Amino acid sequence: MGLIYIPRFMVRFSKFIFLAILPFLGISVSTAQNISGIEQNLRQDIGALAHDSMFGREAGSPYELMAATYIAESFKKSGLVPFHSNDGSYLKKFNFQNYQFQEGKLAINGIQYKSGVDFGAVAGSADGEINEVEIYDSESTDLKDATGKAILFDLKGRKKMSQKAIRQKLDSIESIAGQGVAAIILYNGKNSEFRNLLFFADSTSDFKVPVVYVSMSLANQIKKLDHPKATLLVKINRTRPAAYNVAGYLNKGAAKTIIVGAHYDHVGTPGVKDPKVGEPKIHNGADDNASGTAAIMELARWASVQPDLKYNVLFIAFGAEEKGLFGSKNFCNSPDFRKEEIAWMLNLDMVGRFNWNGKNNLFVLGLGSSRTWNKILKSMGKGDFKFKKTKGAPAFSDHHPFLEKGIPVIYFTTGLHDDYHKPIDDAEWINYNGEAHIVDYLQTLILKMQSVTPPEFKKISFFHQVGAVFKIFIFK
Repeated sequence: MGLIYIPRFMVRFSKFIFLAILPFLGISVSTAQNISGIEQNLRQDIGALAHDSMFGREAGSPYELMAATYIAESFKKSGLVPFHSNDGSYLKKFNFQNYQFQEGKLAINGIQYKSGVDFGAVAGSADGEINEVEIYDSESTDLKDATGKAILFDLKGRKKMSQKAIRQKLDSIESIAGQGVAAIILYNGKNSEFRNLLFFADSTSDFKVPVVYVSMSLANQIKKLDHPKATLLVKINRTRPAAYNVAGYLNKGAAKTIIVGAHYDHVGTPGVKDPKVGEPKIHNGADDNASGTAAIMELARWASVQPDLKYNVLFIAFGAEEKGLFGSKNFCNSPDFRKEEIAWMLNLDMVGRFNWNGKNNLFVLGLGSSRTWNKILKSMGKGDFKFKKTKGAPAFSDHHPFLEKGIPVIYFTTGLHDDYHKPIDDAEWINYNGEAHIVDYLQTLILKMQSVTPPEFKKISFFHQVGAVFKIFIFK
């Protein structure tokens, strides 16, 4: 299947002329009409979801709910039924822990250090302030005398740690906090930084004392001091706003179900409390991830009229992904998740900028989660896509909670571009024709998967996860 790109100055040419030359390009008129119809729907849905009136669809805001309602209406028109049949709604509400680090200060023996560089707060930290409190090194000090002191504690963690592993580490030091210590200062003696995980992990404990994480270099400086003393301040704003997953179900009466998912939230108007006041920089998130959401909406329209589907299909638009994959985590940890009934999971995140760098790249991740994937992809051909295949599927999108549950996943993206998480990620920059061809390819993939037994899960190695990160972020 060929992808056709038309320069903007030629768009006004007659559609009749375009259709007339298609046979000479090796593309049937019926195929072109199919692509044209997909493209038209993508324009409408991405245009709506990434419109300024949605104010960036931030999780927990009324604008995310507006987007959820729009998606639910589309699922209804496609003939999907509400998955959460107990209340007849396509929307499943959940609350997520939202942390905003308001203020942080740290001084050791009077020397001030920089927040976000030398240190940062842990999500479970208590608000609090201590002044000129002696620091005890837990590696070399008897903690029986730790009452009223700040404890320097080595996490001894790997660079890549799951949130469950981090929770276990933090749980292990709660007993220290219970001894009446004034504060806890964490570091990683293996010289691997994971401060972002510590701050944003939803599973971290809620401590009764201030807890900060310091860099290895600062920890080494503290260890060299004879009588180190800490002055620190931590203020964190914690809320539990409501967000929504939107789930529509195509029931084929099968024993197995395919999950087709994409997150629909974005980052809103960062730094602005009320987006209707002043002129906020709206982050519309057309590619991230109105593009993936529009793709699953289009796949739902297509699947609802396919007579040959042998599996049930559950379409889920996940909420609060940008806050920490909360929507997909909520689903995977809810009674709605029944592992034995799930065949595999397809994740679409940022599929709207095909050929953004002139390389025709289409990244396919998660191939290591089942031996089936490579066989199927090879049987489908490449078209004009330049596939960048990786066995790994790192934990930065909604496939990850499914991987942790032992579900085979396959994740498509057109990659990270320079407009990622910037106000310029608008609908006008989407390659609609390119995304339409991706949707068409995914339709073929879903049909191909009907003829094989459900893929068998295979755990992805740490090495392959790291390799995937390099392909996406470094060698893009």
